[in-house]
Parts: sequence; C-alpha cells; structure tokens
Amino acid sequence: MLPYFGFLLLLKSLTAEGCTANQSSTATLTATEDSRLLGNGTVSPPFNSTCQWNITAPGGKVLSIDARIFFFNRACGDEYLKIHDGPSESSSLIAEYCSLNVSFSIIKFSSSDRSVWIETKRGPLYSNSFFLIFYKAIPFEECSLNTTLNASLSPVEHNFSSPYWPLGYHLSTTCGWYITAPENHSVVLHLKYKLSMDSLEIYDVEGSATSLVARFTARVPGRLYRATIYSKFRRLYILFKSNVKTVDTDERFYASYSAITPKCSFNTT
Repeated sequence: MLPYFGFLLLLKSLTAEGCTANQSSTATLTATEDSRLLGNGTVSPPFNSTCQWNITAPGGKVLSIDARIFFFNRACGDEYLKIHDGPSESSSLIAEYCSLNVSFSIIKFSSSDRSVWIETKRGPLYSNSFFLIFYKAIPFEECSLNTTLNASLSPVEHNFSSPYWPLGYHLSTTCGWYITAPENHSVVLHLKYKLSMDSLEIYDVEGSATSLVARFTARVPGRLYRATIYSKFRRLYILFKSNVKTVDTDERFYASYSAITPKCSFNTT
C-alpha cells in the first residue's frame, strides 16, 4: 500500500508541474532563492508524454541549475531531455541527452538571463530513464575581461573565482583579471581547479607585453587539481574561457593571491 501511495504522490507532483501521460504539456515556474527540485522528487516522466518547463528567476537574478541525468540510452526519437538557455525551445541548446552510452551525466551552470527551458519526451515503451534537476534564483554577477586587483603583501591574501562559485557558471563565458603587486614585488597565485573542457590561462605582464606562463585545461573530469604560479614581473593576467558543452561537466576554479619578494618558479600537483 505504501509504495502505491508514494507513486500517487509522485504522479500528483508531476501533474501539478505540467507533466501528464499521453499528452504534451507545459508548466511555467518561478524560481526563488531556495533550491527546488523539478517535479518535487525523482522525475521519471510519464509514458508517452512530452513535458516542458519554463523556469524564470525574478528581475536582477539568474538561474542556477544542477542536473543529474540517468539512463537516457534510447534513440533520440524515442526519448530525450533537452536544456535550453532561455525562455523557449528555440533558445540556445545547452545540452541534449539521448542515445547515451553512459548511465549517468551531470551538468551545472548558470543561465545567461532569467530563464531556462527544459523539455523531456518519453515514448510508450518501458524505460528506466529519470533525472534530478535542482534550480534556484541567484544574483547576477558581472564578468569582465579587465577586472583589476591589487595584491597585498604576504601573508595577507585575497581571492577570486569562476563566476557564481561554488555553483556552475554561464556557459560560453570569458573573464579576465589583472593582478598587480607593489613596486619591487611579484605576485604569487594559488589555484584550485576542475577544468576538463574549459580553460584558464596565466600571463606575465610587463608594460603592454604579455607572455603565456601556463594553461590549464583537458584534465580528468571531476578531479581537483592545484597549482602555484609566481609572476616574473609585477603583474599577472588570468584569462578564463568556458564553452557550451553537451557532456558531463562540473568545472570551476578558485584562486588566492598575494605579493612577495621576486621569485621565479612554477609548481603543480
């Protein structure tokens, strides 16, 4: 009796958010600062259905999406899950899940504006596919190519990070930071990062000239790496680039920095 009652509760929650069997349906949801789970539970779409959700954040905010996708192994004509960055199915496609040769996928990102469109289709045949999608509204963060930072003398440290740390950032984003040490000092930069498809580039800066010191990308997905960079001169420039992805992604970086007496070395672990 209890499993049947639980099934009824799940079906009720799906129906309340516009997802019912044997038809196409659309629901409009408003995100708050509290994290919510789409469908109010583990979402296994009803058979023979196409379900759509338009999730919108209040003004001045964007959406943080944390999605877990399971067993979308059937052909795309039979079942799929699509996530769009925008308020409709014609908005930019961030990810599409179908015909997967893996059992589990993950994607974390922040929307470029206020809305995300999610659509899933399930055919009449049995399937064990399901997904967990958490969403919430977060304040918009500016991402500039020319953010300027001043390094304080060690041991005082300051920090910066990929946008919306520790949440996922907006895909197709480029950000840059200039760090400047006082006269007769150099910059020491400590990094923690997970970057498999996106990249972080570190440049020495002398006057108007720049030279590449290191580039971090193409690492094992999900693994946390660390690195320490010492500038040759007074300034470093850090360039972060993200791309639209259709594979597993949980990427980010966190940096701390300070000014020290000049030293030239480079260590990673």
